[in-house]
Amino acid sequence: MEEQWDIMDFKTLLYKIKNGDISIQEQIHIHNQTHDIQHNISFLDYLLKYRNIHKQNLYLTLSNIYGLFCSHLDELCENETIQQMKFRIFKEWYHEEDKTLFDNVKQYGGDMRQTELLVDQANKSFDNVSHLSHIEENLPININLTSNYPLKTEFTDAIKFCKKTTTHLRKKVTDIENILEMFQNFHIEVFIDLSIKHKSLYLRLNPNETDIPDNIHIIYSNFVYIHNLLHKHTVHQLKLLQKMETDLNKRCSKINDLQNNMRVIAHMGNEEEDVQEDVNSTSFY
Repeated sequence: MEEQWDIMDFKTLLYKIKNGDISIQEQIHIHNQTHDIQHNISFLDYLLKYRNIHKQNLYLTLSNIYGLFCSHLDELCENETIQQMKFRIFKEWYHEEDKTLFDNVKQYGGDMRQTELLVDQANKSFDNVSHLSHIEENLPININLTSNYPLKTEFTDAIKFCKKTTTHLRKKVTDIENILEMFQNFHIEVFIDLSIKHKSLYLRLNPNETDIPDNIHIIYSNFVYIHNLLHKHTVHQLKLLQKMETDLNKRCSKINDLQNNMRVIAHMGNEEEDVQEDVNSTSFY
């Protein structure tokens, strides 16, 4: 039986990492229900201990945590001493101050459940048409066929799924490519620099300051790690979506080929009727 671990409330976890009480780069200690066994796991593994966090929505979870940090850093910069330190570091790097990525990441979302559902539905439709097409290939040559080719409805549905899903995937890929471009242009080096600036350095700027968090360096450090994790998972999502798009386009092309083959079969009806039709359509002078 799998060991049951005592996991802190999710809001408590967010509060602790947001305020620097937990450092993301360090292992997190967890205990079993009876507190006689201790286990050390990474921050990412800790997130996956929650029942409603899984691989399909991990990107969305990370983007929400990232947004939490962006809001918290904005609140911290309302303090003039913290804003002065931040401005000073940007100046040392000869950079203009960055705009947050959060609004763009939030707009993208990142939940893959809808995408995977659409791709799964499309593939099931393709499998069904592929299976039925092999049956239709064995139709007798002299069968009396209607003007519609066999499986017309099935092919129409499959192609409809193809268009809907490829359009959805293309938009996903475009959105995530835009986000990656913003990640690459983001001056994360400034925040890495801030992550080694302890409270004592802020007090040098203003010895009378009383509102500097004791763990301000860990707050910036946690932001850097969340930023890096989100960037990494953005790359992973792009690769996953690109593979989905490539595989789906191949299957769509195959379905189009099958449809063309079925159109040929559909016109192989009663041979005498075909000949008579050709005669009737011919003009003589």
